[in-house]
Amino acid sequence: MHAIDFLPSAYRQRRRQRRDARWRLTALCATGLLLAVVTTIQHFTRMALEEHHAVVRAQTSVVQTQTARLRELMALRQAAAAKATLLAWLSHPWPRSQILACLVGPLPESLTLNSLHISREAPPPNPALPAPSQQAAASPPQQSYLKDLEALRTSVGPGTVAAQLAGVTSDPAALHEYLASLTQQDLIARAELLGVDRLSDDDGTQFHFSIRVWVKPAPGQTAPSSNPSAGSPAAASPG
Repeated sequence: MHAIDFLPSAYRQRRRQRRDARWRLTALCATGLLLAVVTTIQHFTRMALEEHHAVVRAQTSVVQTQTARLRELMALRQAAAAKATLLAWLSHPWPRSQILACLVGPLPESLTLNSLHISREAPPPNPALPAPSQQAAASPPQQSYLKDLEALRTSVGPGTVAAQLAGVTSDPAALHEYLASLTQQDLIARAELLGVDRLSDDDGTQFHFSIRVWVKPAPGQTAPSSNPSAGSPAAASPG
């Protein structure tokens, strides 16, 4: 049997409209709730980002301050280094009295000096001097120190101070001890025995010796070579 619907069609239409309205209201409430959740999440995310941005800004400010301080300290260090080099240069060249004290002080009684000559040797090629580009890039205090240092180097002249000693001895062992003691002096960079010759005296116990001594260079100068200069007489054993 088929069910017979005695309700009018207008009633059925109103019921469908009420059902559709409930679905639309449910969809609208769900959409509103979703929008509220998304808005809340965005709000908290924005707050977190703003807080992180504030921290980054503070850290950036600290880094910029530290970088500026580092540049300032580097400039001060460079100026101090240039000043230290200038002050060290002011103690050069060593006074002749100090060089003589280093040469004569350890001289044993068995050695007699006949001559002592102090001179300045020509420098090797390309001496170590401040490059103009470095001076141009330096800070004003450093430029001033480097300019004074270059002026002093020009006035004093390049090269290494060396001393030539000659004398006689009857004790070759004492001669070698004297040579070793010279290398222990504060101002002496290197000492070299150039030659020893037996003198044609009555008993043949006297020897003529020749020694060359290099004085320690000033800052920025080239240290004396470890090899004998060309043309120097070779050291000979007594006999």
